[in-house]
Amino acid sequence: LEAATSDGRVEASEDETSHISQYIVPLQRLHSAFLENLTSPSNSITQVVTKFATSFEVYCDYCLEFELSLRTYQSLSKQEAFHNMVEMERKELKGNPGMLSLLTLPLRRVDCYVNIVKCLRLCSDLGQDDRKLLD
Repeated sequence: LEAATSDGRVEASEDETSHISQYIVPLQRLHSAFLENLTSPSNSITQVVTKFATSFEVYCDYCLEFELSLRTYQSLSKQEAFHNMVEMERKELKGNPGMLSLLTLPLRRVDCYVNIVKCLRLCSDLGQDDRKLLD
């Protein structure tokens, strides 16, 4: 999106670009690091979740901003150039999620993370400090 706006193919303000893209890369990096830690044989699920607990707060920010991001996406979608860019990107990224999927994916992860935390609180022998992290 940033490249398409900088070369003039898509008309979007810096704010509009930011509304759509500001959280996507950081959330993807966080999720990748979380999964990498989960798959490490030296880590327990409890250790990984407590390690990332404060980092997950960015999902709260994302949820608060999601409606604005979605409205911005819908507004930009009315531009033929934006629509064409999204379609071209979707075709090039065979099997990978398109831009709208990238916007909604973090919301779907929130439920998964909440369920993991609930299970850990019920099934794990957490210390008081770890319990506070998971509240």
